[in-house]
Amino acid sequence: MRFVLVFATLFIAGCATRRGLRDAALQEQNGRISDAKAAYAAVWERRPKSAPAKDGFRRMAQLELNDLMNGAMMSYRASGLKEGDAQRQRALDFRRAVVDKGIDLKWDAAVDAVREETRLREAEALFLIASQAYREDRFQQAIDLARQCLQLNPRHPEADHLIRMAEAEPLYREGQQAEQLGLWRMAHGRYEAVARLDAAHRDVMLRLEHTRRMARYTLA
Repeated sequence: MRFVLVFATLFIAGCATRRGLRDAALQEQNGRISDAKAAYAAVWERRPKSAPAKDGFRRMAQLELNDLMNGAMMSYRASGLKEGDAQRQRALDFRRAVVDKGIDLKWDAAVDAVREETRLREAEALFLIASQAYREDRFQQAIDLARQCLQLNPRHPEADHLIRMAEAEPLYREGQQAEQLGLWRMAHGRYEAVARLDAAHRDVMLRLEHTRRMARYTLA
């Protein structure tokens, strides 16, 4: 009798597994990815050694991850880095949750490539706006924008120099004003500060030497 009960239990479990797999396969064929994944997961939970259930779950999870990754790439291209990063993080969180179940999913390197393109593009856009602000004498804004550019692209070839120029130019103009008033030591001090920031700034080295001579002449 005990053997009969055990056999009946196994038979019923086997029937339930087959029904569950058939239902999951039907959902998969009809393109209902989330429902198919849930159905495969239910069978896999009941029968952890069921390779068809585990493989089916993996297939559906990979399709879901693909959708999330495609959504991230679309967000990068359409909405920029912030929104793209939010979508990318959802994909990463989803993949991590599946990996925790013992199933590895393939990550598409194209997501990171698109992110890199977006990061560099936004950094360059910030630099161009910063350059315009500098040309319009909005020096602090130019500095702030160039620093944001460097946060996105620390290797930007010109942003750091733009910051130094934007810091130096107001000091240079203060030096000019001091020269016009005959305040040679003050002018010399401003030009020294400019030279420390950017020795190639305008004619600062000439102005520095001139105000040094004038300051000595005045003292004499």
